[in-house]
Amino acid sequence: MNIQNQEVLLSFFSIDPEKLNVEFKGECSLIKIPTEQIPTERELNFSLHLHLPENKKFIVYTQANKKLSLEQKNRLLTNKIALLYTPIEFENEYKKFLTEKNLREFCLALVKKSAV
Repeated sequence: MNIQNQEVLLSFFSIDPEKLNVEFKGECSLIKIPTEQIPTERELNFSLHLHLPENKKFIVYTQANKKLSLEQKNRLLTNKIALLYTPIEFENEYKKFLTEKNLREFCLALVKKSAV
């Protein structure tokens, strides 16, 4: 479609709604994020918090607009930290991250399929 001499492309992709669900930590205003899903060496628009069950506290692991290093992620996985959290105020940023992640996976699957 052209709007004021500018070409606008619009595409619709089918994504399983389950992949875009946001799960909340019951008593807190935090969104659960599986550690395995978090990319490394890529700036994230939301902060990541680590749960310390002994102290019943959450501490900032990485600040918003910072990268989670491969070393940090490996340390979490080695210590069997399956979940990190982000505050509810980053819900839109996290949903955008999920959408981009799913579209990237969708496109890579298409490329792989067309190469066969």
